[in-house]
Amino acid sequence: MAEVAARLSAEPALRPGSIRVEVHGGTVILHGAVRGIGEWQCALANAALVSGVRSVADFLVLERGARTVDCLAPRPDSSTILAP
Repeated sequence: MAEVAARLSAEPALRPGSIRVEVHGGTVILHGAVRGIGEWQCALANAALVSGVRSVADFLVLERGARTVDCLAPRPDSSTILAP
């Protein structure tokens, strides 16, 4: 899904090229590194907003960084991130 990669690269809160996207069916897998919980939440939210995405799995490395960022995507509900 090129749409997911395009959405992530257009997000000003994320470093360009820091996240690689892999897609298997409706599951998006994110690889790379983000700085802080804020960027992590922003990456997950942006990926989940793309039409056709059923689930997002992250293999992102969490580096020291900010707890919040100015993300264009709405902040996800924590139950969405932690749902089984």
